Amino acid sequence: MKFFLVGHSVVDEIIRKDGSRQNELKPGGLWHTVNGILPLLSHEDQIFPVTMVSEESMSVYGRNYESVNQRYFFRQNQVPKVTLTLLNDQERLEEYTNLQEKLPVEKIPFGEADGILINMITGFDISADNLRQIRGKTRGVIYMDIHSLARGVAEGYSRPLVRMKNPEEWLSQVDVVQSNEAESRMIFDENDEQKLASLVLGCGPELFVITKGSRGARAYYRHRGETASAYVKGRPVSVITEVGCGDVFGATFFYYYCKIRDVTICLERAVSQSGEFVRTAFGL
Repeated sequence: MKFFLVGHSVVDEIIRKDGSRQNELKPGGLWHTVNGILPLLSHEDQIFPVTMVSEESMSVYGRNYESVNQRYFFRQNQVPKVTLTLLNDQERLEEYTNLQEKLPVEKIPFGEADGILINMITGFDISADNLRQIRGKTRGVIYMDIHSLARGVAEGYSRPLVRMKNPEEWLSQVDVVQSNEAESRMIFDENDEQKLASLVLGCGPELFVITKGSRGARAYYRHRGETASAYVKGRPVSVITEVGCGDVFGATFFYYYCKIRDVTICLERAVSQSGEFVRTAFGL
């Protein structure tokens, strides 16, 4: 199968919950999606990341980016730097330096794709019109993590959570939508999760997946005219940061959904794989 992974690559500086800073820049953005899907691939699978990189950032991205097909790597002088401030029991703060232009996706052969994962890392990765064009080129699964579509740009390039603009334009063109709990509340003005899911599914997606950190994840879908759901509980772990967990979850769910279409199995494997990412990353 052929999988296209679309989104900006960034480098992260993380300010931990205790106020300390990491010692070096970390790979971020689409890198986490690539990192999540690589261990799952069978010998007949191919992945094509569609992203921007710089000479400097390639040294941060390491062997994951060196080992993949770079046909759709677009070279820039710089990639965005994201300063992530982690907070206790609150959504993290994000501040960007060098926000990037949208990816030049118009000539990418998406018609070859069995699946396309779009991770809106900066929120400016592609436009709604680009997404409409992509939908017109493929019968493959389109999976979108709304990510920074749920964030605005404030003074100093901080990225506060804001209500999505024209969410129907985006939702109507994809098969699966992913968000975390805080992002999900930015899609429509509805705080009840079940009612929110009904609104999202009413725009056209087959699935609406909400990640819940160490508590697991829930996937909503339509069954006999009603909004139904499947839930998989996570394994609670105490970590310094969960940066990248949602991306690994998304990559895993996307991969297995393209393969088997079984929602519960996809949830189980995605929750397990993202939990394994945490345990491996932090030696738990």
